[in-house]
Amino acid sequence: MNNKNLLKIANISGWLLLIILILYFISGYSMVHKYGMDVLMSNSQAWSWHRYLALPFLIFLLLHIVPHYVVRKQVKRLLIILSIVIALPVLSVLAIDKFQKPEVKPPVKSGQTQNKSVRCKNCPNECLIKPNETGTCERYINIDGKLVPVKK
Repeated sequence: MNNKNLLKIANISGWLLLIILILYFISGYSMVHKYGMDVLMSNSQAWSWHRYLALPFLIFLLLHIVPHYVVRKQVKRLLIILSIVIALPVLSVLAIDKFQKPEVKPPVKSGQTQNKSVRCKNCPNECLIKPNETGTCERYINIDGKLVPVKK
């Protein structure tokens, strides 16, 4: 494959990378109900989009980066950049697991129905929790029509 074709691949993947990045931000803001993005997709859709866009993002990022360094014959610099691109997500996952507090945060918006059942919007399950019961994730309980974090 000649250099011109490699640079075409880099340019096309760059535009696709931009589209994926925009979708990634929209789904992320929809998950946390910020900037009105939650009207574009439901919470469960946002979680799914956010989860499934990670792999195409990584693939197009590599397709965008690699050709430039191959054309310039800078293999050492390419290996350094690739190790950083691969190491950052791994290190961030390890850091999140290490420093994440096990506490349950207070619930976000929830919708109440006639029989004091509450629709929980804190995770993708969006459970309809009946009075004095917990949701699927068992983090919140419905007490008198209000979601309360479960104390463990």
